[in-house]
Amino acid sequence: MDRLEKRVDTLELTIHDLSADVAAIKSSHATKHDLVSVYQAINSQTWKLITAMGMLVATFSAINGVMVYFLK
Repeated sequence: MDRLEKRVDTLELTIHDLSADVAAIKSSHATKHDLVSVYQAINSQTWKLITAMGMLVATFSAINGVMVYFLK
């Protein structure tokens, strides 16, 4: 009976470890899915920033052109 109890204890520990591993796998899978939405948000913000910087460059270039014209 002592051998049987040791085997049961070993199996219970193994099941506990497997449960923890499955939980970790499930949580990492959800994280991978969430990374897609984070990537899309960062991509969107990057394009908005590039557009804003382009508009600033165009505005300052226009202001510079007007200043050069009037200061001649």
